[in-house]
Amino acid sequence: MDYLVSKQVKVLVNIEGSMREISASLQYYSNYLLLVMADRDIRIPLSDIDTLQLQANELRIRINSAQGPQTFAMVFENKDEAKDLMSYLPLQKEAQESQSFMQNLDFSAKKTPVTTVIIALNIIVFFLMYGIEKLNIIQPKNLDVFIQWGSNRIFETIDEPWRLFTCAFIHFGLLHIACNMYFLHAIGRLSEKLLGPRFYFIIYIFSAFTGSLASLLWNSDGVISAGASGAVFGVVGMVGAFLVMRRDDVPPTAFKNLKNSMVQIVVLNFLFGTLVPGIDNAAHFGGLLGGFIGAAIMSRSLDPQKRTAQFIPKLILGLVCLPLICVGIWKSGLIQKKPIVTLNKISISWYDKKVLHLKGVNRHLTSFINGESTVDEMKKGIETHNVFWKHLLKQINSIEHDPKSRNYAEIIRIQKACEFQIQFQKEVLLYTDDKKKMNLFKIDKQKEWFRLLQ
Repeated sequence: MDYLVSKQVKVLVNIEGSMREISASLQYYSNYLLLVMADRDIRIPLSDIDTLQLQANELRIRINSAQGPQTFAMVFENKDEAKDLMSYLPLQKEAQESQSFMQNLDFSAKKTPVTTVIIALNIIVFFLMYGIEKLNIIQPKNLDVFIQWGSNRIFETIDEPWRLFTCAFIHFGLLHIACNMYFLHAIGRLSEKLLGPRFYFIIYIFSAFTGSLASLLWNSDGVISAGASGAVFGVVGMVGAFLVMRRDDVPPTAFKNLKNSMVQIVVLNFLFGTLVPGIDNAAHFGGLLGGFIGAAIMSRSLDPQKRTAQFIPKLILGLVCLPLICVGIWKSGLIQKKPIVTLNKISISWYDKKVLHLKGVNRHLTSFINGESTVDEMKKGIETHNVFWKHLLKQINSIEHDPKSRNYAEIIRIQKACEFQIQFQKEVLLYTDDKKKMNLFKIDKQKEWFRLLQ
């Protein structure tokens, strides 16, 4: 096999305890270097090269071989000769490619203003909400507050679709926002440089939307969903899409490191979300998919000279994805105004949530009767829980009432219970001027409620 490059050098070798220069021919092959001297040949595999150090016209090559670490010092005629050889060596080539990659990133976006603003907005909303509502910053318990501030729950989002976006700026405690903002700061800046601030912002908001939509599809029984994690997973999806669509723009070493990092983040977070209750993996998956799709459509080359519109491929990809998103919106019930749910999910919602809402209404009524709250506060509190019964009744009415069905008795039972609570919470407000009568009415209706459930 012919060598690719040949150089005449002086090699420093240890002869009888003293360092001497010996003339040699340095030949560069595709996978090794060969030092040809008068009395011996030394073969240096490129895979063994650890570090390169250039001082003036002297090049030191440190290798990790089976015999242990060794260093070869070679003196060239001039510094340019040494640099010329270094440009062929793998470590130097990777360093040049990585440097070019970082320069192109800086050209694309030297700063990351969008990531900074998004983090700032999340922090501002967090401290405003927790300060105004006087919530426990470590473990907040009043979930009604999160609904009032714009969290995503199907009961409210059906009529207030803006919650699909606002929920991405609301967090359940200090640990929740700290984790999300840490990952956003770590990965968001890279994504913003890869895509540019404008496209990055558009895809971030789109990822928040797809994450919230996926949460509605999966959690149609009324789970409260909030947090930036869906959009943060979208940021991970952006990097993944860029690596797939623009692989030629990323050096092999950087590509391998980024790919491994993104895979680890996704796998560990989904595993954590599966093992730990209360984590919305549906929102994570929806955000990841949204970020990947958005970046696949909008990604562009980091090299300004290679940037082309590529309009047709992006148009085709967009036309394929748009119907899927429309189907998701339709299936979530945001257009139909009737979420598609099964009796099983309705029953789960009924058995899991009814006690919580019954206690909530009773707490607001008792607080008013004891003079601890105003009429407006009591009405507002009751209406928060009344939403549950109204929506559950809507779900029941969306199911066919076949008297021959084995589920018919269960449907009628839940239907009557919902109607009873809606009517009770309407009638009890007629006694706001007489707290004694209100208390007696409440006690009578509670007895009637228990008879209804028997």
